Amino acid sequence: MNTRHFLLTLSLATLSHGALADTVIHFKTNAPGSPESMSIKGNKVLISAPEKNGRFIMDTTSEKIVMINDQEKKYFEIDSNTIEQTASMMDVMRQTMLAQLQNLPEEQRKALEARLGLSSVTPPPAPKVEVKPTTSKIKVNGVPCTLTDIYTDGIKTAEACVATTKAAGISDADYRTMQKMFRLSKKLAEKSAKMTGPAAGKFAKSLTPELDGFPMQVRDLRNGNQVIVSKIETPKLTEKAFQPGKNYQKFNPMQEIQRMMGEQRR
Repeated sequence: MNTRHFLLTLSLATLSHGALADTVIHFKTNAPGSPESMSIKGNKVLISAPEKNGRFIMDTTSEKIVMINDQEKKYFEIDSNTIEQTASMMDVMRQTMLAQLQNLPEEQRKALEARLGLSSVTPPPAPKVEVKPTTSKIKVNGVPCTLTDIYTDGIKTAEACVATTKAAGISDADYRTMQKMFRLSKKLAEKSAKMTGPAAGKFAKSLTPELDGFPMQVRDLRNGNQVIVSKIETPKLTEKAFQPGKNYQKFNPMQEIQRMMGEQRR
């Protein structure tokens, strides 16, 4: 399990201190490029891009993701159908590029395939991930939680400290939404696996497993990266932050993929 993947998973979840309350969750992390906070309003979750020039929004009702680039004033939308269509087009591109490399000397071909992430080798099966709570309890920023070990193919790869919904101040309704968002994020990641071949498949399989409670802290034992929930606030958030600006241009990523495929055929 990768700490950045944990952040992405947590950013696709929603929690609050009340059914109608708005929530901002702050993270403390040493993982480069990771976001520092996420905001929740109703059925929507917002996470600012690490580059601070955009926003990432997921709607739990429509099961739609909106990627907003505030610097360029553009945005595009992604849902399950969009991912399936895009993944199929990307797979065609990948197969076309592989075919074009077949006439090269084997050593040169393999080097290019590796460099471009075009390996035709079938990715290994999904690893077996197990979550094993311990009897040890600590407090993370005043919230009591249970230390939980995470194993990948029998090897301990991460540790989490999981709080109950009551200790974290999360309503049952918000916790159910959190679980729904986690499952949706994993489903969309799995559907996107064809987009970059084995690399995307590996990402989908390594998403943080569903934990029985809210993770206040997660540490990746393989690289030392960790993320800690440092603060949870309940300010009044505006709808404006959860949607593109009125003058923003909607971008269609599939048109760009089609353009790239046309250039490949020339």
